[in-house]
Amino acid sequence: MMSSPFRSLLRMSQRASGSYMPKTMQYRFCQVGCPEGEVEPVQEKEKPLLINEGARVLLSDDKHKYVIRLKLDGKFDTHMGHIKHIDIMRTGYGGKVSTAKGKMLLASCMTLEEYVLTMPRSATPIYPKDAATIVMLADLENGARVIESGTGSGGLSLFLSRAVGPDGVVWSFERRLDSLRNASRNISNWLARNDEAEQEEVRSGDSSKDLQGLTPELRVGNVLLHNIDISDADLPHECADAIILDMMEPWLSLPSVEKALKYSGSLILLCPNITQITHFMEVLGKSDMSFKLTRVIEVSNRHWDVRLPVAHPSFRQIGHTGFIAQLHRLRKQTKDDPEPVTAQPEEDMKEASEEATKTAV
Repeated sequence: MMSSPFRSLLRMSQRASGSYMPKTMQYRFCQVGCPEGEVEPVQEKEKPLLINEGARVLLSDDKHKYVIRLKLDGKFDTHMGHIKHIDIMRTGYGGKVSTAKGKMLLASCMTLEEYVLTMPRSATPIYPKDAATIVMLADLENGARVIESGTGSGGLSLFLSRAVGPDGVVWSFERRLDSLRNASRNISNWLARNDEAEQEEVRSGDSSKDLQGLTPELRVGNVLLHNIDISDADLPHECADAIILDMMEPWLSLPSVEKALKYSGSLILLCPNITQITHFMEVLGKSDMSFKLTRVIEVSNRHWDVRLPVAHPSFRQIGHTGFIAQLHRLRKQTKDDPEPVTAQPEEDMKEASEEATKTAV
């Protein structure tokens, strides 16, 4: 067997003559067109790209979650090692990709819930459990028209936008311009999550859905963002199927809400403190507005860890996030309306039936 120094000298002479090739390269003899004894390297076929450039992908393991936008020449660095974007694009959704340190991460398509919890925030975000409950209580469907006050980071706007569909519209009001612009970017990035090119500009919406007399600051899909307090907005009569108030003092917007909400439409409050709802009801009771309180609820989820053969509640739980109140707008009773008929006691009913029988005889 050749010793190490002689092997090194042989390699040096081969490199000088150009005949040296590393062991990692594969060879095969040419069958046609090559002189006998010559070899050429065989290149492995590149795997096709299963995810387009520009798409947002969620990388996760049991403890970590990362949202990245893919680029052909991109690289994602973590404390577990870096990952090339091209490897993720070749792995595809549902596959596992290895970091430089050998850690495995699952590549999956990002859901709206995961996006809302990881997107840039300019205010306290709404939790998906509360947003889903609000959509259910408002009974939204394709073509619905909704008013939202308190845009924040745009989390609830995204849930409402999906619920009302392409034929519906969400009119969102926010007095802070910085929050409004951050929300517009978040909504635009979600709508462009699968686009090949990164979209910096906010998408222009349909101007035919504008509120009469009000021009939105920004239009993003079917969400129209207004930089004005809803209490100061002159809203059209009965333009909204539902109104959601996510604000510190919702009672200040009661005049605008009563004007804009359709009869029997849902008015939904999202408040962190129960005293906000009680004060709202006190102000409502002192006014001549006609609303009926349907329910006040607090949504709680309890997560469980299942690691066979053991199952137990998760040690980290999401506690209180807010109270949700639902009211319906009623028609006011007028003097011309007939008085409501009250049920009679059984004895009165019997006397009335006996009198009717005598009269008939």
